[in-house]
Amino acid sequence: MTFNAQSRFCWLQRKGVRTIRGAEIFLGALQKSGVRYLFGLPGSTEAAILDALAGNSELEYILGLHENVVVGMADGYARASGQVGVANLHTSVGTFNGLANLYNAWRDSSPVMMTVGHKDSRLFTRDGFCVVPSLPEFARQITKWSWQTVHPEEIAGDVYRGVKMATASPSGPVYLAIPEDLLAAEVDKGVPSAEGLSRVHSAVRPGRSALAQAVELLQEARRVVLVAGSEVATSSSTELVAKLAERLAAPVMLEQRKSNTALTFLSDHPNVIGRYAVNSPAIQEADVVFFVGGQVFLDFSYPAQPQVPAGAKLIHLHPSTWQLAKQYPTEVPLVGDVREGLTDLLEAFEGQKIPGETERKRFLVRGQQQPNAPKTKATPSAADPITGEWLAREMQRIFPPETIIVDEAIRTSRPLQAHYGFTVPNTYYKTSGGALGWGMPAALGVALARPKGKVVAVIGDGASLFTIQSLWTAAHHCIPVLTIICNNRKYMAVHSAIETYDGLAVQNEDFIGCTLDSPNIDYVGIAAGFGVPGRRVEQAGNMSTALQMGLKHPGPYVLEVVLEH
Repeated sequence: MTFNAQSRFCWLQRKGVRTIRGAEIFLGALQKSGVRYLFGLPGSTEAAILDALAGNSELEYILGLHENVVVGMADGYARASGQVGVANLHTSVGTFNGLANLYNAWRDSSPVMMTVGHKDSRLFTRDGFCVVPSLPEFARQITKWSWQTVHPEEIAGDVYRGVKMATASPSGPVYLAIPEDLLAAEVDKGVPSAEGLSRVHSAVRPGRSALAQAVELLQEARRVVLVAGSEVATSSSTELVAKLAERLAAPVMLEQRKSNTALTFLSDHPNVIGRYAVNSPAIQEADVVFFVGGQVFLDFSYPAQPQVPAGAKLIHLHPSTWQLAKQYPTEVPLVGDVREGLTDLLEAFEGQKIPGETERKRFLVRGQQQPNAPKTKATPSAADPITGEWLAREMQRIFPPETIIVDEAIRTSRPLQAHYGFTVPNTYYKTSGGALGWGMPAALGVALARPKGKVVAVIGDGASLFTIQSLWTAAHHCIPVLTIICNNRKYMAVHSAIETYDGLAVQNEDFIGCTLDSPNIDYVGIAAGFGVPGRRVEQAGNMSTALQMGLKHPGPYVLEVVLEH
C-alpha cells in the first residue's frame, strides 16, 4: 500500500500516531504545488526524504549520477513544461557541483528550485562535516531567492515560497536548504494547502501612459524593425508578434545570443529577415527598433561599436525592469508580460489606419531582399566527410517538423540554426548561460515534460563529456531521447579564439588545450557502458540511414557523427 504525505498523516492519526515527519511535509508540499518529478542525487542527509518517497506513489524520483545532470534535467523540464523543475541535492558539496547548470537557469529565467538536504543544524557551530558558514550565500548571486529553513513547521511554507518565487514573472531559479534534523523531526500537523501560497498571477500589463507613448511612436515611424526575443516564445506570443509585424508592415529580426525558443518564431514567415546585427541595412535605416521580450544586450565580448544606431529610437517590452534601459537609452520602456503587452498594442491599433503604409511596405521589401540566407554547399558524395551543414540539412529532410531539438552543439549550432527550419513553436531549446554540460540532461527533462514528442539532443563532443552520465539516467528510466554527438575532436570554440587572437600559438601551430584525440574518445562505447545503444557515422552517404534508425529507436540512442575539422 502506498500513501501521499497527507493520507499517510491521516492513516497515522487513525493508528493513534499524531505526528508527521518534516520530509513527508516537504514531499507533500511539492505535490500540492503540482510537482510530478523530483530530480535527485542523494547523500546521507536525504535519508528521511528517500524513506518518505518509499511510501509515496505520486512523486517520481529521477536519479542522476552527477549534480549538474540533476539540475540540467530540472531546467529542461521547467523550460518545456512551464512548471517549476525541482532538483534535490546533497548538502554543500552537492550544491557546488550543481551551480553551473543553476547559472544557466538563471541566465535564461528558468523556474528551477534547487533543494538541498543540509547537515544537522546542531553541527553548524561545531565546524562539522560538509558545513559551511552560510550555505544559501553560495547560490544567492544566481537565484531570485535563497534560503535555509529554520524550523520543521516552516518546511511547507518555504517550499510554497520557493515555487511562487521561481514561477512569478520574471521567472528564475531559487534555492532552499533544509537541515536533516528538520527533515527527520516530527510535526503534529499535516501539510497545509498550497492554495494562495505557491502561485501568484504575475502577468503584469504595461502602464497605460507608456503604452500610449509606444502606440504614438509606432504610428509616427515609417521604418520600424521588431526584434523578437526568447520571452516571445516562452510567453506563447509568436502569433501576436506576427500580427503586429503584419499590421505595421515591419521586418522582424531575432535576438542575438539568447535566441532560445525564439528561433521557432515562424521562421518561414515572410517578415522574418534574420538575426539582429547593428550593421544590417534594416537596422541602420530604422527610425524605431522595438525589442520584444529580449535582452539589449547579452554581450559575448565588449562591443567595438554601439549595438544600437544613434538615429534609432528604442521601444523595449520585457517583464524585468533590470533589462530595460540597461545599456542604451530607451525612448519607451514597457514593463510587463510580453503576451499582455502585445495584446494591448494590437487592441490599440485595431480599426486604425496606420499612416505611411506605402513607405512602410517599401522598407519591408528592402529588408526582405537583404542577403541573409546562408549559401548552401553542393551535395557531398557518399564517401565525403560530414559537415555541420550536411548534418543539419539531412535532419531537416528526415525529421518531422514537430521534432523537438535541444541544442548544445556549440560550433555546430551555427549550421544547425542556419540550415534547419524551425517552423513549429516551442520545438527548439538552447541555453545562453555558457556553462557546458546543459544539453544532455536538459533533453531528458524536456522529454519528461513532453512525452508525446520526439526529442533530439544535438551536442558538441566537448560539451557531452561534462554530463555524459546522463545516458545512464536515460537508460535507467527509459527516456527515449536521440542524442547526436558532433565529434570534431576539438574544443573548436577555443581553437577559433586562439586563431582570432593570432599570436604565438598560431605562428607555431601549437593549439594548447584544444584537441580531444590521442587517444580518440569512443562515444558509442561509452554509451554502451551506460546501457544505451548507438552507432558511429563517418561518411556523408550514411547520414540519412543513421538518422532514420536513431529516430525510430524506441528507447535512448546515440549517434556519434564524426565531422570534418
